Amino acid sequence: MKESFIKKAPYTVLIIVFICLFWGLKALSASGQIRIPFLEDGRVSFPSENEKLPENTIPESKTDEIAFIPATLGEADSAFSQGNADNAENADNADNAVSAENTENIDNTVIDGAENGMGEAAPGDGEAAETVTGAETADLSYDTEKYPYSFGEVEGNCVVYDPADIDSRYYKDCGKIALDTPADYVTVEDDYFDDACFVGDSRMVGIFDYAGWDKADFYCDNGYCLYNYMGGKNVICQNNNKKYKLEDAIKRKKYGKVYIMMGTNDCGYGTTESFKESYSEMLEMIKTQLPDAVIFTVSNMRISKDAEKNDKTGVYRNLNINDKNTAIAELADGERVFYFDINAPFVDKEGYLIDEYTFDGFHVYAKQYTEMAEIFKAHGIKN
Repeated sequence: MKESFIKKAPYTVLIIVFICLFWGLKALSASGQIRIPFLEDGRVSFPSENEKLPENTIPESKTDEIAFIPATLGEADSAFSQGNADNAENADNADNAVSAENTENIDNTVIDGAENGMGEAAPGDGEAAETVTGAETADLSYDTEKYPYSFGEVEGNCVVYDPADIDSRYYKDCGKIALDTPADYVTVEDDYFDDACFVGDSRMVGIFDYAGWDKADFYCDNGYCLYNYMGGKNVICQNNNKKYKLEDAIKRKKYGKVYIMMGTNDCGYGTTESFKESYSEMLEMIKTQLPDAVIFTVSNMRISKDAEKNDKTGVYRNLNINDKNTAIAELADGERVFYFDINAPFVDKEGYLIDEYTFDGFHVYAKQYTEMAEIFKAHGIKN
């Protein structure tokens, strides 16, 4: 028996070493000191280009995000108390990586019988911004090759069409597709974002991972939404893995720019009208905390046709996302607050997120995040 024990001892030691190594790596990942694929607590990490994502991560993240769709903001609170808090915090479908070709496509929703064609629109007469040193003036025309909407007429900074009658308690077809706030945008270099902070959900986490703006601060997390902010929920700073209330995070530095991208996770919380009111309150808080900062509100990303088809709640629809985006754009004043859209290169002629660019219908791969960062850089405004 003693001899048998001696023979087995090396295997026992190896097992113990393996267990200790595993938990040690997991602890380091949780502390934020290193990032280890698929060991991070509460988040899905991002595989490198051409690395295949394990199949079981996709349905888990997707079903988490749409697990509970409360009818009102009040009912949403009870959803968290019934055990959905972890899902809502970590859901928002994962952000991941891989490459695909860039296409010239549109950003719009599907409207049966809508008119074809659209003309170009001039940028408008907003207050001119100073030129950033070494920056190149951006092209502001809504060129059909760069922004090829397939229907509607351009009026101001919107594409206007006849809305459909939508039977939903959460949203309507607003009859508009918001275009960029008219302004003298300039194309900027990466150091433009050194004094910026970014607020948002998992798509903004993707920008954090792939844009390379290391001096900027990112207050964003999977599943974070406006309802979370209004409820006082903390948001993670991706730079140090610490949690802050957004109003406290905003005060940490004298930020010159603030970028906000969230709203997809609010699709089932209240109406677009209540969403717009809450968004306006958040903007006022940021203006008060950072009176000299320029604020950029960024569109929410469209979803794929399969994502719409597979969503049984009736909430995750491009029409709903469009309704939220239009509401956000209407809060921009062209002086301190600017709205711009990031969908055009990533959607097809019906306005759906292109399948080749997404693994779950909601998020894009690594290459598309780097392309998205270029859209940010094309919308520079001098403080």
